Amino acid sequence: MRTLVLAFSFLGILLNPAYAQSVLGKAIADGRTVLILSDGTWRYEDEPSAAAGDCRFIALGLSFCGSSKIWVPVIPFGPDAAAAYRFDDLHYGQIIAEGIGSDHGFDMAFMRAAVLENAAAFSSSIASDIPVLDVRRAEIDGMEAETVVYSPELTGVSLVYANTILILPQRTFQMTTTSIGSQFTDKHQKLHADFLEYIRIE
Repeated sequence: MRTLVLAFSFLGILLNPAYAQSVLGKAIADGRTVLILSDGTWRYEDEPSAAAGDCRFIALGLSFCGSSKIWVPVIPFGPDAAAAYRFDDLHYGQIIAEGIGSDHGFDMAFMRAAVLENAAAFSSSIASDIPVLDVRRAEIDGMEAETVVYSPELTGVSLVYANTILILPQRTFQMTTTSIGSQFTDKHQKLHADFLEYIRIE
């Protein structure tokens, strides 16, 4: 099973090339015309590009609609990440999409434990030693989710992960933002909330 990949590399991250946005074609989805753009994103024809957020399909029906000028796409930090983003030198985001969910026995307790176990393995400690700063209800595109905030250390550097987990019958998604430091700052909280607002799920 794939769970949260914690190995964010804060050094040597390679940015993807800038994406042009010419219209390649049109399709009909739910009775609305969708424009297919050359950079791999899409938007509804009857919405301006900014309102649609330049949605980019990620995986398993999930799209990210944040501006690529604010959340810059970067090469994913590990094989399990479906997409990764850089906000600035201190804040990063990533999305993990898995084709398994509650029909396979996944629940929040299981996922919370798995996330902390991975954090422990990543930081060469045990799960009970990972500081959990917060657990709170969240919402992703109108669906109930949960955010777990925790702070492992990597070679003496403290990191804060805000990991929002959404479990559906056949899919599980993790939307994670990361910052360097040991506190879940107001800025990180706002960035995470904004990151979640950009998620669209079919």
